[in-house]
Amino acid sequence: MNNKQLKRWEKLVLLVFLLLALDQHKATAQYYFTLDQSIDYALQHSLALSNNQLDVAQSEWKIKEIKSAGLPQLNTKLEYQYFFNLPTQLLPNFISPAVYGVLFQEGIVPPKEVRLGSPLPVQFGTKNNTTASATLSQLVFSGSYLVGLQASKVLKSLTQKQLHRTEKELRKEITKAYYTALVVSENKALIERNLQLLDKALFEASQYYKNGFIEQLDIDKLQLSMSTLMTQIENLNRQVQLTNSVLKFQMSMPLTDSLILVDSLSSYLNAALPTNRSEQRIEFQLLAMQKELNLLNMKRYKMNRLPTVAAFASASANRQSNAFDMFNPRNGWFPTTLFGLNISLNIFDSGLAKAQIQQASIDNKKIANGIEITRQAVALEIAKSKIDYQNAVNSLNGETRNMALAEKIYTKTRIKYKEGVGSSTEVTQAEGAMFQSQSAYINAIYQLLLAKTDLNAAFGGFESDNQ
Repeated sequence: MNNKQLKRWEKLVLLVFLLLALDQHKATAQYYFTLDQSIDYALQHSLALSNNQLDVAQSEWKIKEIKSAGLPQLNTKLEYQYFFNLPTQLLPNFISPAVYGVLFQEGIVPPKEVRLGSPLPVQFGTKNNTTASATLSQLVFSGSYLVGLQASKVLKSLTQKQLHRTEKELRKEITKAYYTALVVSENKALIERNLQLLDKALFEASQYYKNGFIEQLDIDKLQLSMSTLMTQIENLNRQVQLTNSVLKFQMSMPLTDSLILVDSLSSYLNAALPTNRSEQRIEFQLLAMQKELNLLNMKRYKMNRLPTVAAFASASANRQSNAFDMFNPRNGWFPTTLFGLNISLNIFDSGLAKAQIQQASIDNKKIANGIEITRQAVALEIAKSKIDYQNAVNSLNGETRNMALAEKIYTKTRIKYKEGVGSSTEVTQAEGAMFQSQSAYINAIYQLLLAKTDLNAAFGGFESDNQ
């Protein structure tokens, strides 16, 4: 390989490394997000939400489709026919009796030698036939069309409400996933502080052991506790990655990106309770629209009893020739123009419209029952969420006191142990009680955040601002 080829390969390798570096940089984008920023990101990138937005766009085109049925329609047509054999028609033989009557009268042909009455085969038309036509039609009146326009607008509003419901569910899921990630990180930080505490205790115990004040067993107990905490930290490191991955999945963020949570748990624990806006919940709005669509359906059945009127105009030209010379100016086209009205009215339908109207009326009553059932279910959901939230608050307050007391007992037990008036067994028991109370405290925080989220949802929270 010569120097020129070597330099070319060096440039190629350098280019590959640059592309890999750019790709790596792209794959490891880093985001510092609050909860609100996480929700905004999800609203912009969620594929499920994108489908709802496409439904809204599709409903707009559906309205235009329905409108087009009532606007002028112009259709053109060009038809060419070539007859290999012209159609034949049998006509009564009205020529032979007249001709042979004269022959009989003149005595040229004897009457008994001629059989009369056979039909005459006759061919009509030409081999080449061309027809060009244009038809203009306009719907003048149709009850079903008018109701369809109203229903299409309600359908668009329905798809928009479904979009808002998806946004609400997405906000709720992102909030829970964000809280979960925060709690796991807080749990990891708490255990890391415990590990530092035990590391300090192990250092002091090692000094006591060198001076002959404690036994090797005391050192072993501390090392066992530290080993247990280190294992928990390793597990929590993986759990932190998992909860972050779940949050990124809910946000439709690439899993290769780095997501760092900015908010703290305390800001949400001390946040005020949401206001009750349950009457504005999206469920009631969807049921109201379902009722409106059903009423329009009933109206459509009634409007079917009215006549449908349509106007139309047609212009056509026909050309016939035995030779293929449709563009010959000497052979003319024969025009036909007309204007008309088409009025259709269903006089008797054997009770079809009545049956349809009664079914729609029953559906309307079922929707009214559904609204009442939903109202009762929402009231029950709010009552349960309030109780769960109050229980979670009480549990957190209790676990906070228990954790403070357990840490106090552990501190005093360590002091007694250092002064030689306590045993290592008491220290181990106090240590275990403190760790257990801390775990219960973290779980109480998590349950409170979930309870507050559910209460917010029951109160009509997480709703879109532009609904």
